[in-house]
Amino acid sequence: MDNDENIKCLNKEMDWLQDVVNQVVKSYLMQEGHQQHWLDIPVPDLAKMDTPYAMMVKKWGLNVYARLALVLAMAPHFKPEVLDILFGKNQMYDRGFTEFGGLVDKNHSGFLPTGQTFCFLVTATNPEIRYEVLDVLSKQHVLLKEQVIILDEPESYLPG
Repeated sequence: MDNDENIKCLNKEMDWLQDVVNQVVKSYLMQEGHQQHWLDIPVPDLAKMDTPYAMMVKKWGLNVYARLALVLAMAPHFKPEVLDILFGKNQMYDRGFTEFGGLVDKNHSGFLPTGQTFCFLVTATNPEIRYEVLDVLSKQHVLLKEQVIILDEPESYLPG
């Protein structure tokens, strides 16, 4: 296996994430094309890929929601511009959209997704599937057990 195959695999995942993020924002803001649902965007097929990433996704049996959480966590490190749309301003309040979650850090100019960002992407147009978010972000889920995703405890004065 060569690095080209690894990069190609990860780029496919990032392209999928880009499509998902764009579709969720379109749907949430009722922009042109809002009728499509992000779950209708095909997840890259990793069945024939033999990269470390593809092998772990298959080994862990990650569903579409867990795949989304995983690739969202990887985006700031691999292709941060995928999340730039989440810097959008809420025109009503002249500030960012609180519901998008995310953090900005003095050491990173990109959008850093949080559990709230993941929750927004999954439930923006379907709040009734919040249980999928709770499942992926539970301490029993393989992504947290293996410390692939780490949820920081909020400061005591911040909402959880």
